[in-house]
Amino acid sequence: SIVMFLDVGITFFTGELHAVTGHLVPKPFVKRWIIPGILIQLLLNPRMMEVSAAVKAFVRHTVSDVGPVTAWRWSAALFIPLFSFAAERFNRHVWRRFVREENAACSL
Repeated sequence: SIVMFLDVGITFFTGELHAVTGHLVPKPFVKRWIIPGILIQLLLNPRMMEVSAAVKAFVRHTVSDVGPVTAWRWSAALFIPLFSFAAERFNRHVWRRFVREENAACSL
C-alpha cells in the first residue's frame, strides 16, 4: 500500500518508473514542478490569491523594516541550512529506506 501511495507522487512530480529496469524516466522541469505545483495550489486552495497577497505584504513590510541586505543575509543564513538539513533527513530516513525496501522486494 505504501508503494502505491509513493508511486503516485513519484509519477506525478518526477516521472515514470521504467517497468523492467526500475529506473526513473524524468519529465521536463516545467511539466514536473511548475505546472503541477500551481495547479494543485489553485485547485486545493481557492483563497490562494488572498494568501499570496498577505505573504507579499508581510515580506515587503519586513524587508522595509530591516533593509533588503539584512533580509537577504538572514534568509540565506537560515533557509539554506534548514533546507539542507531537511533534505538530508528526508534522504536518510525516507528515501534510502524506501529504496532499500523496494530493492529487497524486487530481489525476491
